[in-house]
Amino acid sequence: MARFAIEALNRESIELALAVQEQVRADFVAADAARALRVERLSYEADLAERRYANVDPANRLVAAKLEMKWNESLRTLQEVGRDREQELASDFAQVWEAPETEPVDRKRLLGHLVEGATLTRDGYEVAVALRLRGGKALALDPVALPKPRHLQFPLDRAAAAALDAALEAHTDTEAAEVLNQAGHRLWNGQPYTVQHVYRLHERAGIKGHLQRRREQLREQGYVTAPEMAERLGKSVWTVAEYARRGRILREDIRTRKRIAAMYKLLPAGTEPRPGKAKS
Repeated sequence: MARFAIEALNRESIELALAVQEQVRADFVAADAARALRVERLSYEADLAERRYANVDPANRLVAAKLEMKWNESLRTLQEVGRDREQELASDFAQVWEAPETEPVDRKRLLGHLVEGATLTRDGYEVAVALRLRGGKALALDPVALPKPRHLQFPLDRAAAAALDAALEAHTDTEAAEVLNQAGHRLWNGQPYTVQHVYRLHERAGIKGHLQRRREQLREQGYVTAPEMAERLGKSVWTVAEYARRGRILREDIRTRKRIAAMYKLLPAGTEPRPGKAKS
């Protein structure tokens, strides 16, 4: 944060720097008074040189050339002094910011005069911070790392992930947790796997869960979701469920820990309706 505060004081934010220095110790203000006076004097001299050059008779080329040279020299001197002032001003600010007697509340007040707004963008467990400074300048800070959940603070158990991948081909998430436990796999703290840990593991390892796998298997067999079947039949999802109960269409249930996800399929042409049934 100190780096940001110091870097903020540059040519594009010199007016901001002057506003900030009014809020700090008297010696910080006094240190710039002489520099400000010199800049003001040189600015006046440059303006005067410009007016003299503008008013000279173009026919008097020798005088015009001398006045133009004087004007250019005044501008160069003004620019050099301005750059020096900005560097010294930032140095003074840094000394005040880093001084042992500067309290956190003082630094907070200084930042309040520097920062107009901030935008936070989260990407996983990092937050990018973009600051808008008074005067229009923008500044991006280094990403801020967020604390990770405990299960992400340890290396991925690739053996357990591979075993889970194989188990989910034929088992539900709850059953897969038991398969892992029976095979001797344990969590980082030695505890057995639960269905919640199975969810976390296949999410972290990029493994498809039981619900996604089963849905893909059923789609290959021609099954669709209730809204898809309702659109196909021109009926409501409630009617789809009723048709399945009467055996007019096929239904397959996918059981998860909290709910049952049903998928539906039309009966083959010429097939008699049959009592609906659900499978795990």
